[in-house]
Amino acid sequence: MPLFCPVWFSTQMWVLQFDEELGPMARKIWNKFGLVLRTGVVDYTTEKQDCNLFHYLRSDNFNIFELTTKATGSALELIGPTRLSTSIDSLIQFYRSEWLIIDEIVIANSDSNDVFDAADHRVRKVLQADQRLNRICVAQIMTKIADFLIPSMFEKVLRFLCFEASLDSNDAVRKAAQDSAVNLIKTKGPEHASDLLSILETFMLETEEKEVSTQLKEKDCSAANEACKLISTLAPHLGDTNVKKLTSSFECLL
Repeated sequence: MPLFCPVWFSTQMWVLQFDEELGPMARKIWNKFGLVLRTGVVDYTTEKQDCNLFHYLRSDNFNIFELTTKATGSALELIGPTRLSTSIDSLIQFYRSEWLIIDEIVIANSDSNDVFDAADHRVRKVLQADQRLNRICVAQIMTKIADFLIPSMFEKVLRFLCFEASLDSNDAVRKAAQDSAVNLIKTKGPEHASDLLSILETFMLETEEKEVSTQLKEKDCSAANEACKLISTLAPHLGDTNVKKLTSSFECLL
């Protein structure tokens, strides 16, 4: 490894390996100097100081964004469970931060003399969100790393996909999230049907137990509907015991 190899350099060389033209040269440099993926390469908290993968996932250049999405998924396949778990947290933070950026853009693009209510602001925000779709990469990356997830990670991944990304204002982002959740169920269902069923049942039951505003209730119902769809995907992998448990849960909801 070079005496001086900052995160930004190893990040750039890693991303370039996924480029059709520059990939061979980037791999030669990577191998010649013994480069490795640095710890901060998928760390949301060090994005600005390290110019890591999250820096390039925000690019408005589609080619850079697409290469980085592939590179991030492959990077997460190589790290251990502990780092993978924290990296998933970083991905979720990235998704949420993109909505903050969208909000800032809407405000910045508004005339200082403009006076608009909350409803008007939401409309402008949705329109801007349709133009800035970088957040779609989170669901796409989660699809790529499904094979490497362990049971302790299932809940936070599915909670994000069902309660946040599947309720996104943009159709493409919603579909990517729904596809990612289905992929996780299909990938892990044969071995971990019981764990997945317990998580999905919890999502449905939370709708009944929460005492929140009407708007949040509607969101919870949508998330519960997503959980219900995922249970139907999981159904072929359920044994008799889990089927009885599921039937009991549905009866409680009726």
